[in-house]
Amino acid sequence: RNPARAAITAASQVFGLAMMRHAAHMEPLASEPAESLIARYGPILTRLLREDSP
Repeated sequence: RNPARAAITAASQVFGLAMMRHAAHMEPLASEPAESLIARYGPILTRLLREDSP
């Protein structure tokens, strides 16, 4: 298990989502309610943080 790799992988996902939502204003991310994004991406981030790295 590599916690640093897991954290970097999860952070890159959050950064990409933020860039697409706030900087590029890509739809439907730009107008989607935060609660909906949390419900959709929260489990993905949790899995990335808990996965064993190869």
